[in-house]
Amino acid sequence: MRTASRTGVCFSLLLGALAFTAVVVIGQQPPSPTGGPATTGTGLIRNDPGAFQGYTLISPLQSKSTFLIDMEGRVVRSWQTDATPSSIAYLQENGNLLRPALFPNSPFGGRTAGAGGKLQEFAWNGDVVWDFDYVTSTVLPHHDLVRLPNGNVLLIVEEKKTADEAIAAGRLPASVRGGELHSDALVEIRPTGRTTGDVVWTWRLWDHLVQDLDKDKANYGDVAAHPERVDINFTAAPGRNGGPGPADWTHFNAVG
Repeated sequence: MRTASRTGVCFSLLLGALAFTAVVVIGQQPPSPTGGPATTGTGLIRNDPGAFQGYTLISPLQSKSTFLIDMEGRVVRSWQTDATPSSIAYLQENGNLLRPALFPNSPFGGRTAGAGGKLQEFAWNGDVVWDFDYVTSTVLPHHDLVRLPNGNVLLIVEEKKTADEAIAAGRLPASVRGGELHSDALVEIRPTGRTTGDVVWTWRLWDHLVQDLDKDKANYGDVAAHPERVDINFTAAPGRNGGPGPADWTHFNAVG
Protein backbone atom coordinates (compact mmCIF):
# COMPACT_ATOMS: atom_id res chain seq x y z
CA MET A 1 0.00 0.00 0.00
CA ARG A 2 1.22 3.50 -0.78
CA THR A 3 0.60 6.34 1.62
CA ALA A 4 1.38 9.68 0.03
CA SER A 5 -0.04 12.89 -1.28
CA ARG A 6 -1.31 13.04 -4.85
CA THR A 7 -1.51 16.05 -7.13
CA GLY A 8 -5.00 16.79 -8.33
CA VAL A 9 -6.92 15.47 -5.33
CA CYS A 10 -9.22 18.10 -3.92
CA PHE A 11 -12.00 18.27 -1.36
CA SER A 12 -15.28 20.11 -1.53
CA LEU A 13 -17.59 21.05 1.30
CA LEU A 14 -20.98 21.83 -0.16
CA LEU A 15 -22.19 24.92 1.65
CA GLY A 16 -24.39 26.66 -0.93
CA ALA A 17 -28.03 26.23 -1.78
CA LEU A 18 -29.12 24.66 -5.06
CA ALA A 19 -31.61 26.44 -7.32
CA PHE A 20 -34.03 24.14 -9.13
CA THR A 21 -36.03 24.99 -12.24
CA ALA A 22 -37.58 21.56 -12.63
CA VAL A 23 -38.84 19.72 -9.55
CA VAL A 24 -40.14 16.17 -9.30
CA VAL A 25 -41.54 14.64 -6.12
CA ILE A 26 -41.08 10.93 -5.48
CA GLY A 27 -42.30 9.69 -2.12
CA GLN A 28 -45.28 9.20 0.14
CA GLN A 29 -48.31 11.40 -0.15
CA PRO A 30 -50.57 12.15 2.84
CA PRO A 31 -53.39 9.74 3.68
CA SER A 32 -56.56 10.28 1.67
CA PRO A 33 -59.34 12.48 3.13
CA THR A 34 -61.50 9.36 3.42
CA GLY A 35 -59.06 7.80 5.83
CA GLY A 36 -57.37 5.45 3.38
CA PRO A 37 -53.68 4.57 3.55
CA ALA A 38 -50.92 6.79 2.21
CA THR A 39 -49.95 6.12 -1.38
CA THR A 40 -46.60 6.31 -3.09
CA GLY A 41 -46.73 9.19 -5.55
CA THR A 42 -44.65 10.46 -8.43
CA GLY A 43 -45.35 13.76 -10.03
CA LEU A 44 -43.90 16.74 -11.84
CA ILE A 45 -44.82 19.87 -9.90
CA ARG A 46 -42.73 22.44 -11.79
CA ASN A 47 -40.96 22.64 -15.15
CA ASP A 48 -39.84 26.14 -16.14
CA PRO A 49 -38.87 26.82 -19.79
CA GLY A 50 -35.30 27.57 -18.70
CA ALA A 51 -34.76 24.19 -17.05
CA PHE A 52 -31.64 22.34 -18.22
CA GLN A 53 -32.75 19.64 -20.64
CA GLY A 54 -31.80 16.05 -19.92
CA TYR A 55 -32.36 13.27 -17.43
CA THR A 56 -32.11 13.45 -13.63
CA LEU A 57 -30.86 10.68 -11.35
CA ILE A 58 -32.59 10.52 -7.96
CA SER A 59 -31.46 8.30 -5.09
CA PRO A 60 -33.70 9.05 -2.07
CA LEU A 61 -31.86 8.69 1.24
CA GLN A 62 -34.53 6.49 2.83
CA SER A 63 -35.17 4.33 -0.23
CA LYS A 64 -33.41 1.27 -1.62
CA SER A 65 -34.43 2.31 -5.13
CA THR A 66 -32.72 4.72 -7.52
CA PHE A 67 -34.66 6.44 -10.30
CA LEU A 68 -33.74 8.01 -13.64
CA ILE A 69 -36.43 10.48 -14.72
CA ASP A 70 -37.05 12.56 -17.83
CA MET A 71 -38.16 16.18 -18.12
CA GLU A 72 -41.82 15.18 -17.73
CA GLY A 73 -41.14 13.42 -14.43
CA ARG A 74 -41.52 9.97 -15.94
CA VAL A 75 -39.32 7.18 -14.58
CA VAL A 76 -37.39 5.81 -17.55
CA ARG A 77 -35.23 3.43 -15.52
CA SER A 78 -35.07 2.31 -11.90
CA TRP A 79 -32.66 0.13 -9.97
CA GLN A 80 -33.75 -1.95 -6.98
CA THR A 81 -31.01 -2.51 -4.39
CA ASP A 82 -30.59 -4.05 -0.96
CA ALA A 83 -29.38 -0.96 0.92
CA THR A 84 -30.19 2.72 1.35
CA PRO A 85 -27.67 5.19 -0.13
CA SER A 86 -25.09 7.10 1.89
CA SER A 87 -24.94 9.88 -0.70
CA ILE A 88 -25.84 10.59 -4.31
CA ALA A 89 -25.51 7.96 -7.04
CA TYR A 90 -23.70 8.38 -10.36
CA LEU A 91 -24.66 7.21 -13.84
CA GLN A 92 -21.56 6.05 -15.70
CA GLU A 93 -20.78 6.55 -19.39
CA ASN A 94 -21.58 2.87 -20.08
CA GLY A 95 -25.00 3.17 -18.42
CA ASN A 96 -23.98 1.50 -15.16
CA LEU A 97 -25.11 2.91 -11.83
CA LEU A 98 -22.39 3.55 -9.22
CA ARG A 99 -23.57 4.23 -5.67
CA PRO A 100 -22.26 4.29 -2.08
CA ALA A 101 -24.62 2.58 0.35
CA LEU A 102 -25.11 1.96 4.05
CA PHE A 103 -23.52 -1.16 5.55
CA PRO A 104 -26.04 -2.61 8.03
CA ASN A 105 -24.96 -3.05 11.66
CA SER A 106 -21.61 -1.41 11.03
CA PRO A 107 -18.79 -2.55 13.37
CA PHE A 108 -17.65 1.10 13.41
CA GLY A 109 -20.47 1.74 15.87
CA GLY A 110 -22.80 4.70 16.23
CA ARG A 111 -24.27 6.47 13.25
CA THR A 112 -22.07 8.87 11.34
CA ALA A 113 -23.98 11.22 9.04
CA GLY A 114 -23.80 9.86 5.49
CA ALA A 115 -22.48 6.53 6.76
CA GLY A 116 -21.59 4.03 4.04
CA GLY A 117 -19.54 0.86 3.93
CA LYS A 118 -20.95 -0.69 0.76
CA LEU A 119 -19.72 0.18 -2.75
CA GLN A 120 -22.15 -0.93 -5.42
CA GLU A 121 -22.35 -0.89 -9.21
CA PHE A 122 -25.31 -2.09 -11.25
CA ALA A 123 -25.64 -2.65 -15.00
CA TRP A 124 -28.33 -0.80 -16.97
CA ASN A 125 -30.55 -3.90 -16.75
CA GLY A 126 -30.16 -4.07 -12.96
CA ASP A 127 -27.61 -6.88 -12.73
CA VAL A 128 -25.04 -6.51 -9.95
CA VAL A 129 -21.61 -5.68 -11.37
CA TRP A 130 -19.83 -4.92 -8.10
CA ASP A 131 -20.95 -5.18 -4.47
CA PHE A 132 -17.94 -4.63 -2.20
CA ASP A 133 -18.06 -4.19 1.58
CA TYR A 134 -15.35 -1.94 3.04
CA VAL A 135 -15.81 -1.20 6.75
CA THR A 136 -14.04 -2.15 10.00
CA SER A 137 -14.30 -1.18 13.67
CA THR A 138 -12.02 1.81 12.98
CA VAL A 139 -12.70 2.63 9.30
CA LEU A 140 -15.99 3.78 7.78
CA PRO A 141 -16.61 5.21 4.28
CA HIS A 142 -19.11 8.05 4.26
CA HIS A 143 -20.81 10.41 1.82
CA ASP A 144 -19.15 10.74 -1.57
CA LEU A 145 -17.11 8.64 -3.98
CA VAL A 146 -15.85 9.14 -7.53
CA ARG A 147 -14.83 6.84 -10.39
CA LEU A 148 -11.28 7.63 -11.53
CA PRO A 149 -10.07 7.49 -15.16
CA ASN A 150 -8.18 4.26 -14.38
CA GLY A 151 -11.43 2.54 -13.35
CA ASN A 152 -10.70 2.60 -9.64
CA VAL A 153 -12.98 4.24 -7.07
CA LEU A 154 -11.87 7.04 -4.73
CA LEU A 155 -13.89 7.39 -1.54
CA ILE A 156 -13.98 9.42 1.66
CA VAL A 157 -13.25 7.38 4.78
CA GLU A 158 -13.59 8.26 8.44
CA GLU A 159 -10.88 6.84 10.70
CA LYS A 160 -11.48 6.37 14.42
CA LYS A 161 -8.61 7.42 16.70
CA THR A 162 -8.45 6.64 20.40
CA ALA A 163 -8.09 9.35 23.04
CA ASP A 164 -4.46 8.32 23.56
CA GLU A 165 -3.73 8.61 19.82
CA ALA A 166 -5.39 12.03 19.67
CA ILE A 167 -3.51 13.35 22.70
CA ALA A 168 -0.24 11.95 21.34
CA ALA A 169 -0.87 13.99 18.17
CA GLY A 170 -1.29 17.17 20.22
CA ARG A 171 -5.05 17.28 20.75
CA LEU A 172 -6.27 19.16 23.82
CA PRO A 173 -7.01 16.28 26.26
CA ALA A 174 -10.19 17.82 27.65
CA SER A 175 -11.70 17.97 24.15
CA VAL A 176 -11.59 14.24 23.36
CA ARG A 177 -15.18 13.13 23.49
CA GLY A 178 -16.05 9.60 24.54
CA GLY A 179 -12.42 8.55 24.30
CA GLU A 180 -12.12 8.95 20.52
CA LEU A 181 -11.66 11.38 17.63
CA HIS A 182 -12.62 10.85 13.98
CA SER A 183 -10.37 12.00 11.14
CA ASP A 184 -10.93 11.79 7.39
CA ALA A 185 -8.88 10.00 4.75
CA LEU A 186 -9.09 9.19 1.05
CA VAL A 187 -8.89 5.58 -0.12
CA GLU A 188 -8.52 4.39 -3.70
CA ILE A 189 -9.92 0.91 -4.35
CA ARG A 190 -9.38 -1.22 -7.44
CA PRO A 191 -12.30 -3.62 -8.12
CA THR A 192 -10.94 -7.16 -8.50
CA GLY A 193 -14.14 -9.19 -8.70
CA ARG A 194 -17.87 -9.07 -8.19
CA THR A 195 -17.50 -8.73 -4.39
CA THR A 196 -13.80 -7.95 -3.97
CA GLY A 197 -11.41 -5.01 -4.22
CA ASP A 198 -7.87 -3.95 -3.29
CA VAL A 199 -6.78 -0.75 -1.57
CA VAL A 200 -4.05 0.69 -3.83
CA TRP A 201 -3.59 4.19 -2.39
CA THR A 202 -4.37 6.04 0.84
CA TRP A 203 -4.10 9.67 1.88
CA ARG A 204 -4.67 10.46 5.56
CA LEU A 205 -5.37 13.85 7.06
CA TRP A 206 -3.78 12.46 10.23
CA ASP A 207 -0.40 12.58 8.48
CA HIS A 208 -0.70 16.35 7.86
CA LEU A 209 -1.29 17.90 11.28
CA VAL A 210 0.12 20.88 13.13
CA GLN A 211 -0.43 22.08 16.71
CA ASP A 212 0.87 24.78 19.02
CA LEU A 213 -0.08 23.17 22.31
CA ASP A 214 2.83 20.84 23.11
CA LYS A 215 6.40 21.75 22.15
CA ASP A 216 7.61 18.22 22.82
CA LYS A 217 5.64 16.74 19.93
CA ALA A 218 7.03 16.45 16.39
CA ASN A 219 4.13 18.31 14.77
CA TYR A 220 4.52 21.41 16.98
CA GLY A 221 4.68 24.67 15.06
CA ASP A 222 3.16 28.03 14.22
CA VAL A 223 -0.27 27.10 12.91
CA ALA A 224 -0.63 30.29 10.84
CA ALA A 225 2.70 29.58 9.14
CA HIS A 226 1.55 26.14 7.93
CA PRO A 227 -1.53 26.51 5.70
CA GLU A 228 -0.67 23.16 4.12
CA ARG A 229 -1.41 21.43 7.42
CA VAL A 230 -4.48 21.14 9.64
CA ASP A 231 -4.57 22.33 13.24
CA ILE A 232 -5.64 19.32 15.30
CA ASN A 233 -7.17 21.69 17.85
CA PHE A 234 -9.26 23.84 15.52
CA THR A 235 -12.46 22.40 17.05
CA ALA A 236 -11.00 21.60 20.46
CA ALA A 237 -12.97 24.19 22.44
CA PRO A 238 -15.04 22.40 25.11
CA GLY A 239 -18.61 21.71 24.12
CA ARG A 240 -21.77 22.79 25.84
CA ASN A 241 -21.74 22.84 29.64
CA GLY A 242 -17.94 22.63 29.56
CA GLY A 243 -17.92 19.08 28.21
CA PRO A 244 -15.69 17.68 25.45
CA GLY A 245 -16.16 18.62 21.80
CA PRO A 246 -17.60 16.35 19.10
CA ALA A 247 -15.74 13.22 18.03
CA ASP A 248 -16.77 13.87 14.41
CA TRP A 249 -13.89 16.24 13.78
CA THR A 250 -13.30 17.05 10.08
CA HIS A 251 -16.25 15.48 8.23
CA PHE A 252 -15.58 15.84 4.49
CA ASN A 253 -18.71 15.74 2.34
CA ALA A 254 -17.54 15.48 -1.26
CA VAL A 255 -14.49 14.45 -3.28
CA GLY A 256 -13.57 15.11 -6.90
